[in-house]
Formats: sequence, C-alpha cells, structure tokens
Amino acid sequence: MNGKDLTRYKIDAPFFLNVNFYAALAVFFLVVLLFWGGVSGGFLFDDYHNIVTNAYVQLKELSFATLWRASQGYSGGTRQLAMVSFALNAYWAGIDPWAYKVTGLLVHALNAVLVFCVVLRLLALSSRIGQQHRGMAALAVALVWALHPIQVSSALYVVQRMETLCTSFMLITLLLYMRARSQQVTEGRSHIGLWLGMVVTAVLALLFKESAVLLPLFCLGLEASVLHFASARKGQQRFWQITYATGSAVALLVFLFWALPHYYSAEPYPGRDFNTVERLLTQSRVLCLYVQQMLLPLPGALYFYYDDFSLSSGWLQPVSTLPAILGLLVIFGMAVYWRQRFPLFALGVFWFFAAHFITSNVIGLEMVFEHRNYFALLGLLLVCVEVVSRLPVRDGPAIKYVGVAAIVVGVAFLGAVRAATWGNVLLLATDMAQANPKSARAGMDLGVAYYELSGGDSESPFYQFAAKEFERVSRLPSASTQPMVNLIIMASGGALPDELLDIDAVWQSYLQRLQTTHLSVETRTSIWSLLEQRVQGKALDDHYLSQALTIIFSRAEQDDYRYAQVADYYLNTLLQPDLAVEYYKIAIQKAKASGNSQLVEAIHGEMLDSGKLDLIFKLAE
Repeated sequence: MNGKDLTRYKIDAPFFLNVNFYAALAVFFLVVLLFWGGVSGGFLFDDYHNIVTNAYVQLKELSFATLWRASQGYSGGTRQLAMVSFALNAYWAGIDPWAYKVTGLLVHALNAVLVFCVVLRLLALSSRIGQQHRGMAALAVALVWALHPIQVSSALYVVQRMETLCTSFMLITLLLYMRARSQQVTEGRSHIGLWLGMVVTAVLALLFKESAVLLPLFCLGLEASVLHFASARKGQQRFWQITYATGSAVALLVFLFWALPHYYSAEPYPGRDFNTVERLLTQSRVLCLYVQQMLLPLPGALYFYYDDFSLSSGWLQPVSTLPAILGLLVIFGMAVYWRQRFPLFALGVFWFFAAHFITSNVIGLEMVFEHRNYFALLGLLLVCVEVVSRLPVRDGPAIKYVGVAAIVVGVAFLGAVRAATWGNVLLLATDMAQANPKSARAGMDLGVAYYELSGGDSESPFYQFAAKEFERVSRLPSASTQPMVNLIIMASGGALPDELLDIDAVWQSYLQRLQTTHLSVETRTSIWSLLEQRVQGKALDDHYLSQALTIIFSRAEQDDYRYAQVADYYLNTLLQPDLAVEYYKIAIQKAKASGNSQLVEAIHGEMLDSGKLDLIFKLAE
C-alpha cells in the first residue's frame, strides 16, 4: 500500500452526528409518506397460506412456546424469525392486513436509511465523487432505490418481509465489513467486535431468509472492485486473497458436484412446466426484463404476476434468448476487465448478478418475481452513479444536480402512484388484469375481488362479474384448475343461470385439465378445495368429483391424511363403506410407515364414536 492514498479508507465520526443524520431522517419519513397510500390494501397470493391460514402464525396467546411453534411455520422449518414477526402481528392485529403492511413499510423505510449509509461509504471508498457531493449522491441513490415502483411489491406484499428484513441485516453486515476492512487498510488491524457483530447480523439475516448465503458473494464484489483485498500489512493482504480464492474454488466445486446434480432435472420440476435447461435459458431474458423495468419503470411495465412469461426452449427459441445471454456475458466481462478503472460500475454489476445467483439458477423456483430485485436494484444504481459521475460537463455540476433531481422526483411520483394502487384491492386487481390480460393469476385476483364485493350473494351483479372473469381465466393457457373450481363452487345449487354457464362443460374441462396439465401447487390443491366444500354441504356433482379424486390419486402420490379425507367422504357423504374401507386401509398403512400414530388413532376413534364396529374389523383384515 506504499505510495497510495489511504485517506478514503478512514472513517471519521459517525455520519449521524452531522447533517447526514437529518438526510437519513428525511429519507425514512419520505419513504413512509409516499408509500403510505398502499397500507390499506389486502393480502395477496402467498400471504394466504404463509400467514392468513397458517395456524402456526395466528397466535391467540403470547408465550415462548407459541412463538417457538410460530418459528416452525414455514415449509422446511426455515425463515424462523420472519414467521415470528408475522406471529407478533397476528397476536396484536389478527388478520387485518393494515398492521402487517405498516410493519413492512417501516422495515422498507429503515432499509432506505441503511442503503444511504452503505452508498455513503462506497462513494468514499471509490473516491470517484468528491466529498462535497457524496451526501447528495447517496441521498439520491437511497431515494431512487426506496421509491422505485419495482420496490412496491417488496414493501407492501406482506410475505416479502422475509426478503426485506433479511436485506436489513445483510446491509448492516456489509457496513460492519466495510468498516472492519477499512481499519485493516489504514491500521493493519480491525476491532474484533466488528467481526463478531458481522457473525451475529449474518445469522439473523439467514433466520429471515436463505438469501443471506449470498453475503460472501457481496463481500467478494467489494474486494474485487473498491477494496482490492488491500491491507496495511502484506501478510493480511495475502490472507484475504488466499481466503477468497480458496472460498470461490470450494463454492464452485460444491455447485458443480452437489447443487447442479441435486437440482438438475431433464424432466419438468415437480409442480412446474419447465426443466433445468429451459429455466436457465429463460432466466437470461428474465434478467434483461428486470434491467428494463428498473431503467424504465413506466406504468404498465410492472405486472406483479408473470405466470404467462414464455419459456426459452432453445438458444433461439425465442430469438431473443441468445442476444440476452451474450449481452449479460459482455456486461459481466466488462465489469471484470474494468474493475480497477470503474470500481462502482464493476461493483454494481457484481452485486446485480450476485443478488440473482440463487433465484436465476438451477433451483426450480418460479420464473419471475419483482421482489428478487430488492437488493439487485442497488447494484444497477451504482452503475448509474458511475455513468453520471463521468458525464462531461463544461459549466460545473449544476446540470447534473438538476438532471438527477428530476429523475428522483419522477421515480418518486411513479412509486407513489403504484403504492396508491396497491392500497385498493379492486383497483389493484383491475390494474394487474388490464396490464397483463394473459395472466391467469391476475384474472383470478380480479374474480375474487368481484366475488368479495358480492358478499357471496348470487343475486349481486358482482357475483356474475366474478363468474365471467373466472370463465375467461379458465381458457387461458397459463391457467391452473383453480378458476374452474371457483366456477363449480359458485354454480352449486343453481346459483348461476344455465345461459351464463354450462356447468357440465366446466366439469369436463376441469377433469381434462386435471388429467393432462402439469400438477402445479394450485392444480394439486384444487381438488381438495372441492372436496372440502362438498363435505361442508355444497351441492356438487358427486359423479364428477369421484372422477377427479381417481385422477389425482393416479397421477401423484398423496399424504396419508388425504386418503383418510377421501375415505370420510365415501363413508359419510356417498354412503359407500366398502370403498371407504379401501382408502382407510391405505391411510393407515401410510400413517404407520411414517410414524403418524395420531392419524391411526383418529380413524379408529371415529369408527368407535360413530358405532361402526364392523368397519374396524374390516380395517383389521
């Protein structure tokens, strides 16, 4: 480090002791103010099974035991702290979405302040922007990042508090990392408390969402661009170079010899209509879509639902696939080549790709979600900072200030408008369905909004609006079987006139779709929705329902309790004890194999309580 300027690595008094404290405070309250119109909206999509109908989360009493149980409420027992945060909301506010959304918005506003702090430090490390301009530049980046329309779905889509709180602690970890490394660069040593703090915050981030495993990649991006593995002590510098080189090699080997074989699928992933190759090819176009949405967040460009996004089945199918791949490779190559000369550009590119390393890789996740750009947007904005800082001006920086201010105001306006749209359930559903009429999920939301306005009254015009929307959606190629299920339930008991809906045709289409389409989550659960409604007294056609049950059991292995549910249906609703016994036997066999003794006891207990002793003997045969 001899002969190099080390002043940019020095960290003086905490930023909040000076004017930056007021700037940070302004960022926080401005974000809350402009997005406040969205907190009056409702729950969406994954909110329901993760929060609204999740018995683990909906607490009735507050204790260590109930909170511990809530922490296990997510699939696989992960994201424990996120589930606890939902449980606390549920305890104090029930299922009122307002409280959940306010909490999410406050977290997002706090993250805007953390982004402000991170960018301030990065601008100092890169030394590209003069000290007198750094505060305003960091303020602009924080505001654009926080108020960008693409962030609305992260801030106001309740379940994405998993992502936002994970990001909170990742940003704190990065701040601690930059401070510790700056101390090493200037003094040759760093305070151990910083490293211990990093461990704590990284673990907390991981307990909110698995995205925290990307922290090493974010830190590697810092080293490759603005820190350069530097230290006042050569041995320490060598340590970081070896550590990151070794870690990268090990990570690559783990990916190639464990992750890739583990997740690779030549056939469609379970519940998906694409395989690994199709997913990777399609993700090139998805990443380009994200960049386009970030740079041009015009009304109608952000859909929230992207279930109709076309797959890439080959390098030129569609033709935009290959150019997208080549373009991404060129940009990444430029970042690697110019990492010394244009550090913020390089860091921004590294962080953008790192943020998508999991969600755009071999794991069979859904193709597109806006919230995956929550951190990635910061990477793109750093690229913009590098570009703007290098634009030549002859009459001083005033023109840049005016231009950047105009961008901030424009982005804030678009973000506030989108947030306000999210604040009205019917307006949001209408907006999404109009912006993307080929999205089955958007149409489903609109149909549900109409149905809720009808209050379940078949005489209400909204009831028929809902039926017409469900019927339209059921014909879309991307539709699951859920809109057909909704139509079947709505038409029960003659609630819909024959001239509006041919219920037999709907049933036949449903059975055909159930037989031929890939078994997505919505398709798999649709049959159980029908069964539940029938058991509760809905006048559904038992002939068609029995056929649907036969199809689902022939196409996919079911859990033990599902066999018990069907057995109850045949026994109590259809009065077919012999067929019920066959399903009970399978349920008991599967329950014993999995150690589910409670289900076995429940089946025998029900037989005893109902006096069906003859069935107990049949079950024992």
